[in-house]
Amino acid sequence: MDFSFFEIGEGLFYRCDRLSFPHCFGTASGGINIGASATMKQVHGDVIAFAEEADNGRVFEGCDALITSDPKAVIAAKTADCVPLLMEASDAGICAAVHAGWRGTMRGIAPKVFRELIKLGAEPGGIKIAIGAAARFESYEVRDDFRAAAAKALGEKICRRFVREDENGVLRADVPGINIYLLKEAGAAEIFDCGLDTISDLRFRSYRREGRAVSMYNAISPAAQLAMLAIN
Repeated sequence: MDFSFFEIGEGLFYRCDRLSFPHCFGTASGGINIGASATMKQVHGDVIAFAEEADNGRVFEGCDALITSDPKAVIAAKTADCVPLLMEASDAGICAAVHAGWRGTMRGIAPKVFRELIKLGAEPGGIKIAIGAAARFESYEVRDDFRAAAAKALGEKICRRFVREDENGVLRADVPGINIYLLKEAGAAEIFDCGLDTISDLRFRSYRREGRAVSMYNAISPAAQLAMLAIN
């Protein structure tokens, strides 16, 4: 397994063991100290913002990805069925926290952040990407508007790979799979997916399952200690 769970106090978190920067993915019982991190008022788009230490505790308006190279900055994305991605480029000392909702996914937010890290000096082959718990194909029922958006963004052939009817005729979508496909098309090679499903796995928060606005925070920093990221 590329991912492992750990506890801090009574909080449960998990990490991607292939990333070297301090980071954590949250669960239903764990979160981050949002007063010590930069977070976002996410809008399901593809806008990227840049953070530094002075932004710890700030809520960035109208964006779905944060990038930092400041070793004293902590950046976080919140999710509850959408796809959380944490990216690091240790050679360039930069990292990103990304919220990929299905609309942001269709706009290509993940490869857009990947390309931005390259612009900032990262080697494409050195960028590592971890994908946390999200709604998975087996649980994620969608409507025809989703299929139409995917066909427009990906083309009909690729759309059929990720948006299709299951054996019972229910239309479902693999949003993590779409992000992985788009990242590979952009040149990403080091992608690690935990494969965990927020809807069926009660360790996680799920908007679809709970029917209300809930969030888990997923954080990363170029150099901050892990204890800085987590709270009980």
